[in-house]
Amino acid sequence: MHPNRMRFLDRCIGRPLCFVASAGVLASRWFGSERNPTAAPRAILFIMLAEIGALVLTQPALRRARERFPGARLLFLTFPSGVEMLSLMGFAREQIFVIDPGTLATLLRSTLHVLGRLRREAELFSVNFEVYSRFSTLVAYLSGARKRAGFFGFFEEGGYQGNLVTQRVVYSPHHHMAASYVGLVEALDASPGCEPCAKVPAYDVAEARLRVPIDESLQRAVLDKIRRKLAPTAGVIPENAKLIILNGNSSDLVPLRRWPEDQYAELARKLLENPRHVVVLTGSGEEASHVAAMAKRIDHDRLVDLAGLTTLAELIALCGSASLMVTNDSGPAHFASTTDVPTLVLFGPETPRIFGPLGPNQEVVYLDLLCSPCVNVYNQKHSSCSENRCMREIPVNMVFEHCRRLLDRNPKCDES
Repeated sequence: MHPNRMRFLDRCIGRPLCFVASAGVLASRWFGSERNPTAAPRAILFIMLAEIGALVLTQPALRRARERFPGARLLFLTFPSGVEMLSLMGFAREQIFVIDPGTLATLLRSTLHVLGRLRREAELFSVNFEVYSRFSTLVAYLSGARKRAGFFGFFEEGGYQGNLVTQRVVYSPHHHMAASYVGLVEALDASPGCEPCAKVPAYDVAEARLRVPIDESLQRAVLDKIRRKLAPTAGVIPENAKLIILNGNSSDLVPLRRWPEDQYAELARKLLENPRHVVVLTGSGEEASHVAAMAKRIDHDRLVDLAGLTTLAELIALCGSASLMVTNDSGPAHFASTTDVPTLVLFGPETPRIFGPLGPNQEVVYLDLLCSPCVNVYNQKHSSCSENRCMREIPVNMVFEHCRRLLDRNPKCDES
């Protein structure tokens, strides 16, 4: 289902459903049928549906949950695209609950199936990482969770979720999103009547970032793919070559985040002037045709198109072999942050102050125009912008100079 249709359903159907469900909450309080939660949960359900890259940013919150509630089983609710990332984060398949948003029918059917399973969980609490999403708020309520932590609008205009969040946290545009996620976990233990919740110091999210161990067999396999894809005139990967990953894509959720294709092509040609550089283009299967067009425009024998040819685990293994990644603000920027690869992330309609990757070797390019960021949680990441100058006006020479500095600073190269 297209993101715009999901936004429409969440706004136009989610609002009245939240209102009706809130009436049920109020009735339960009047008649005394609402049960008080126990001091500690037996299971905690975390909800993050649409954004795979943001799953990486939940790692500090998950770590904090294990510290605060060592006896609780951690469960996760996501869309199918998030399953592989959660597996890499250490979740077993039985801990992952999946809702399929392919069509309205599959969305309803899989949601009812998940709710049936969750309602069998004893003493369940929930943490909703989605900001102002009515759908995930309703799912948390209907799951039977006794305590439900989530971002709450209080006196803000818009973002109506009814009265379904029990542990209410202020969404702050002044803290990194990973720190805000930790605040939701802290809210589970907040004193009754203490609002807004999460009255605690900020957590060191950089120190608690996700690290994914590199699988050496996957690393060898993805390097073999690169060797096989190199043009015959290039022979093998040059000795001491530096692999440079270019990810010129972003999901349909926020297409404004794309840096123009011709600018990526110009950057690739500049990088390939160095005979030790091999440029690898990445992307999902849905993005393969777009990446193929970019590869055709660059047209170089040390250019490799891997779009749609790697799993998420293989992409992370590739990052472990690479000397540099250049990417739009998108999931791969966060996947790269689970390794030590130097990464340059191009931001425009969103701000790196909130969604910047947590890796120690990551830099951003952000023009900080007065109209930026125009994409945020208050508009469901749906901007009216028709000309993303915040991305188009990032000059190729500026990006190339960042690349040169990062490559000079990073001696790692491919010896194979």
